[in-house]
Amino acid sequence: MTGLDIAVTGLGLVTPGGVGVEAGWAAVLAGRSAAAHDPVLAGHEVTISCRVPDFDADALLGARRAVRLDRFAR
Repeated sequence: MTGLDIAVTGLGLVTPGGVGVEAGWAAVLAGRSAAAHDPVLAGHEVTISCRVPDFDADALLGARRAVRLDRFAR
């Protein structure tokens, strides 16, 4: 350890349980599972995923940054 000070200035969550601290934390407290059958995976051996609801990478990051994301992150 170098003994450097850090400051946490905020918290944000983008999870299958919800977008935002309140939604994500509520899902954890409720024990809600985010796993569901995913129509995008139809025809594959695995058809269950944990998608982030209503996630729009372009809106969150801007189109120029979002286009650089790997497909699994979009």
